[in-house]
Amino acid sequence: MGPSASWWWLWTGLTFVVGCAGGQDAPSVAGLGGGPVATLAAGGATIAIGPRTVTLAAARFGRGDALRPLGTGHRPSEVGPEVRIDRGDGIVEWWRARPHGLEHGVIVGEPPPGEGEVAIELAIDGDLRPRAASPDVVELVDASGRVRATYAHLVVDDAAGRRLPARLAVEGGHARVLVHDEGAAYPLYVDPLLVATEEAMLLP
Repeated sequence: MGPSASWWWLWTGLTFVVGCAGGQDAPSVAGLGGGPVATLAAGGATIAIGPRTVTLAAARFGRGDALRPLGTGHRPSEVGPEVRIDRGDGIVEWWRARPHGLEHGVIVGEPPPGEGEVAIELAIDGDLRPRAASPDVVELVDASGRVRATYAHLVVDDAAGRRLPARLAVEGGHARVLVHDEGAAYPLYVDPLLVATEEAMLLP
């Protein structure tokens, strides 16, 4: 696993490159032969899923209900093939172009204080909202309830390569990654997949 572990995978059926779209300062991820698919800013990644857009970002971090906001003041920076945002509190989000989509990862550098599960809360804004389907699946649905994308296949490893118990949940309209980190060696590498359905890419 290690620092290249992914957090989310956005599948669009295109090949992607990382760069700055339209000469703007904000890094973007774009399909070859097409326009930008994701535009990255301090507030997160704004991603097009068919005709809809959704903005994703790690927003709060802690244990249980004792979550504190993560920083939004750092601008994205390109580091090799990745675009990274330092969220503070030892957390770095990053995005990378892959042959089948946008890879979005997180590194948790230090354990938060307190007891209970480690929680990373994800802000999801725009045309889609999260809906829990199971402890391993969070669906992103539109206003009609149609599934446009899913988070699934969550994997969390620690610095020693040990697989940690983890689950996905939706609380208060936000998605959360919840991790049992007892005995874990930090940093942690969190890895679910975000998959956009083929229908979502084609239908209105």
